[in-house]
Amino acid sequence: MALNLEAAEKSITLAFQLGLEADQLKNFLRAGYLPQPRQMAFHALARQADRPGGPDQIGYDGTRGQSKSHGIWMQALADDMQRINGLKGLYLRKIQKRAQESFDDLRRKTLQFIRHEYKQGLIQLPNGSFMILGGFHAENDIDDYLGLEYDFGIIEDATTLSLTKYEAIRGAIRTSRDDWRPRIYLSANPGGAGHAWYVKEIRSGKPGTTFVHTVMGDNVFINPEYETYLNSLTGFLRRAWRDGDFTVSAGQFFVTFAPETHVITPFLIPPDWEIIGALDYGWAHPTAVYILARSNDGNVYVIGEHVAARMSIEEHAKAIKYLLASLSLSLSRLRAFVAGGDVFAESRKDG
Repeated sequence: MALNLEAAEKSITLAFQLGLEADQLKNFLRAGYLPQPRQMAFHALARQADRPGGPDQIGYDGTRGQSKSHGIWMQALADDMQRINGLKGLYLRKIQKRAQESFDDLRRKTLQFIRHEYKQGLIQLPNGSFMILGGFHAENDIDDYLGLEYDFGIIEDATTLSLTKYEAIRGAIRTSRDDWRPRIYLSANPGGAGHAWYVKEIRSGKPGTTFVHTVMGDNVFINPEYETYLNSLTGFLRRAWRDGDFTVSAGQFFVTFAPETHVITPFLIPPDWEIIGALDYGWAHPTAVYILARSNDGNVYVIGEHVAARMSIEEHAKAIKYLLASLSLSLSRLRAFVAGGDVFAESRKDG
């Protein structure tokens, strides 16, 4: 017992060091929940959202099985909805089984010490705060929940959604209250249809966004069998699920690409090196242009890129010329400029 008390005291000290508020920690302990260190870091960011200029999009991402969903769930139900009366929330989760069964399992595991009523996909607290539980198989299922205004939103597995659907959800997170700042909490793993937008929108340091990243070992309660499974993975799945590596991208051609290995500091290209341009044209999907330099010993370096969607031919041409100028290259310096056969089709009507 003495060892348990000592461990609890250390955890509480760490919580304050990481920025948890005293009343926030009391709310968690009252709910029978003592956060682990990475969960504490997430909870501290959630309270920063209360402050003017604080984040309103908070990601919690990384390795699978590190109790991200539990932390987000408890932030909403044990803290936010307890301290603010009449708060309205939307919780969205991709489900593989019946929604009622899925949510009931989660509720029984986590809300034993929180007074609440649960019926028909709704959790309501005595102070009038409530959260709608939305289960979806496909993106279109989410539209059923977007007719209301919510004070906060939670998206589980955000990288399974397109940017268009995420923006639609964000549009429903707004409030006229003066005692609360709207926010959205997102759990995410690398890969999936939304991998690119999540990295660009949440992990890039944009104003109003922040995130906590987890790695293997952050959840001391993970069952040994699942940890063994994650450790047995190889290739893309190992980097995405076991390592929580957001530099990977599902479906990428070079599955072993890693910035720390393949990206180097730019250097002056010798005048006798061969320079080549390469283009893949698109409209809805991006047009991609790469400028490549081949050394005398055969190594090829990507030294410039232009990637953009829904731009006219004329706009792309200007962008390519600007790219070459930024590299101190003239068009005549290129030995060749290769492209897919579709750009030479006589039926093209767009220039």
